[in-house]
Amino acid sequence: MQINLSEKTIDTVYKALKSRKNGLEKRLIDVELGRASKEVEPIFRKSLEDVEDALAVFEELSGKDS
Repeated sequence: MQINLSEKTIDTVYKALKSRKNGLEKRLIDVELGRASKEVEPIFRKSLEDVEDALAVFEELSGKDS
């Protein structure tokens, strides 16, 4: 499959994924500190894993390192 994306689109998605990653990491810290329910931890961890996978693709496309 081939998808043509502009540099601006790649950069926008990259920044959005970085922001989402940071937010999920903060939520996991809240779980560790007891400020959030342990029940949501698996959801946050799976979401973080998915975001990191997508981020790796856009890092490669943008030429940026994490």
